[in-house]
Amino acid sequence: MTMKPTPTRMLAILAGTMLLSNADRAAAADITFTTGTANYPDTEVSTNGTLIGALNLGTTTDVTVNTVDFDGTPAATIAAGVSLNAGVTATWSGADKDSAYSGSGLDTHTVSDEVGAPALTPIVFSGLTPGTDYEVQIMFGDFRNITTITVDVWDQANSAGAPEINALDIDDIGQIVTGTFTADGTETQNIYAHITWATSSVGPVNALQIRAIPEPSSTALLGLGGLALILRRRK
Repeated sequence: MTMKPTPTRMLAILAGTMLLSNADRAAAADITFTTGTANYPDTEVSTNGTLIGALNLGTTTDVTVNTVDFDGTPAATIAAGVSLNAGVTATWSGADKDSAYSGSGLDTHTVSDEVGAPALTPIVFSGLTPGTDYEVQIMFGDFRNITTITVDVWDQANSAGAPEINALDIDDIGQIVTGTFTADGTETQNIYAHITWATSSVGPVNALQIRAIPEPSSTALLGLGGLALILRRRK
């Protein structure tokens, strides 16, 4: 006798298949970077997924931009490591000085003069959950309008090679660089941001945030589970 599968059983089988395929999907540490519009509106500050942490660098001043709360974080504080939500820590020992970000009013996206040429050091996110999708945003800007100021950005896999973002001009322009990636088994992700001003190399950024982004398959799986429960209760 052949048992005809019920709608509840069919949904359970489908949900189980999606779980397996999701678990077997290879995690990648490479980051896909995109850039926003010049002198971006505050609405380009992402509110996707769940906020892990947002930092306003080079200042003790907190600021809220597009409902995202950026915590004032002096250079020495983030160099020592800042604990964010979900067990994630952000660390960066770049030469950050007075690069505060205040959101509305792009003329305040300023970076102060830097002295010397510090070594290229990464922004490090540690304590990530392997297999989880993350979105990172880095805010750059310099409105002194004195010379060409460019940004190069590398991900962890290519810090010694060609940058993913090459010579992005931030002179008198505010720019957001957004990166998406899936945390790998190392639970750590590096991002290198290098700013060049004339013949001097500097390493500040204005602000950054990291968010956990739910996968579409996971969201669909939750919906299937709920539908299966409703069908079971109706039987």
